[in-house]
Amino acid sequence: MELWLLSFYITHFMSRGLVSVKPFVKKKKKKGLKWFLQHNKISLPKFSFSISNTAKRILMWSFISIVLWTVGFYFLIKKAFLKEEFLISKVEFSEETVSNYEDIELFDFLSKALQGKNYYEFQYFLKGSLLSQAQKITPFLENIDYQLMTGNTLGLDLQFQEPEFRLQIGDKKYGVRETTIEPLLDTMQLGNEKFILYTPQYLSGTTSLSGFFYQISFLDLKGIIDYIQEEMPTMSQLMYFVGSKRFVIFTENQQEIYFDFTSKNDFLKQFEKYHLLQQYYPDKEALQVIDLGALDDTKVIVRKKS
Repeated sequence: MELWLLSFYITHFMSRGLVSVKPFVKKKKKKGLKWFLQHNKISLPKFSFSISNTAKRILMWSFISIVLWTVGFYFLIKKAFLKEEFLISKVEFSEETVSNYEDIELFDFLSKALQGKNYYEFQYFLKGSLLSQAQKITPFLENIDYQLMTGNTLGLDLQFQEPEFRLQIGDKKYGVRETTIEPLLDTMQLGNEKFILYTPQYLSGTTSLSGFFYQISFLDLKGIIDYIQEEMPTMSQLMYFVGSKRFVIFTENQQEIYFDFTSKNDFLKQFEKYHLLQQYYPDKEALQVIDLGALDDTKVIVRKKS
């Protein structure tokens, strides 16, 4: 009877899922961060943070004070400065700006952008962004000086950066700086005293100069120009074959001196050959063409005048 009751209870509880036929296996607990810290006798610092009612009141009144001060300051500015008498109705450019750097597109942009604006709004909030936009039209623009004149007229005096040297392609001249090559208008005196680097006539139809520094960097070009100006006082023109590493110097006595720029060291070696030629070649004045870069370090190609 007892065995029968025992089998009945086992069968009953198994059918209800309370008894498993599988042996009971105690699950192992995962060794997490808490176990690692306890095992290594490491304890983490305990932090507690709470804000008292006094602190809450101080924060609330501080916030209200900031809002009130901000609103009051805005109405004060609006009452004192943002009035119609400070609205710009006309823009005039200084005589020096007009005579030296006349750029109709730039002048027109600045005039339209400023008319109707509040002078103090321009002075404190708009000047930087306006200068950035104007520099997209004329990258050589460096700064804008301004002065509020009578009759709601804003006077502007524009300062420009001089190019490092000029580049002539066909009939067009460009100003060259380390990061920009931009056309120079005929109405501009900008860079008029700077050296001109010439290019062959076949480039006269060129419309894009994006790859101008591909073969030779700006710093290398500047170094070549400085060296030639110092070492060749009889030079009348320096021409660069854009896209290559080839140059030619035209001298006042109708000589053509060709050289290549592969590296600064090779460039200097070529002109060592030129100085030796000038020193020891007996009939150097009769030479019309001198090619310093066509052969090895010890030879040059020359051609006499016909």
